[in-house]
Amino acid sequence: MPDCCANCDAKLEMENQALFCGEFCRQVADFVRYSRGVFRDSARANDPEVIEAIRVRMAILIGGGYPTGARHLSTEQRATIIDRDGGKCLECGAPANEIDHIAGSSADPSNLQLLCHECHMTKTKSSFVPASEMQKAWAKNLWDTRICPDAPLRLSDDTERWGKEWRALKRERSERLWKQVERETGRERSEFKGLKWLEVIANVRGK
Repeated sequence: MPDCCANCDAKLEMENQALFCGEFCRQVADFVRYSRGVFRDSARANDPEVIEAIRVRMAILIGGGYPTGARHLSTEQRATIIDRDGGKCLECGAPANEIDHIAGSSADPSNLQLLCHECHMTKTKSSFVPASEMQKAWAKNLWDTRICPDAPLRLSDDTERWGKEWRALKRERSERLWKQVERETGRERSEFKGLKWLEVIANVRGK
């Protein structure tokens, strides 16, 4: 539905130019597409490492999702930690290229360490707690309604169509939002040149 979250159908607020109502819904849709792709590829579906990755990603979703925005690191920050730790995993000494937040989401170098994939996965899994009955029911429903069926339930579940169509959908949403701004303020889009989107919305709210 236009201007509704592509994952849960919640109404998208004017401040949000994205196709999802939040980061969690975007991660759920990504996981559904990834899992559908895996289980329709016999080679990947039988790869123990891929299956383990799916289990870990599901556990992260059950726990509320990964704080992508809060834990984003720039190329420079990553390079600094890799150089500081000598390109070696601080747990086992193997070559490594994954940056781990030791505790919380702070990007302070003292809270970052270099780990190999195996040690990073081990640390991640060590933080998991047993799922509640409600969480188990949510996960089962996701499998039964969106991952297992042959036909994708939503456009965002379709591994082929979503990759081809999401950019056009986002452009269409942007056009609708700008038309709304012009309608509510009586001003042309060009008059807002140089402003960030939230600054544009502030103008709309303060009209």
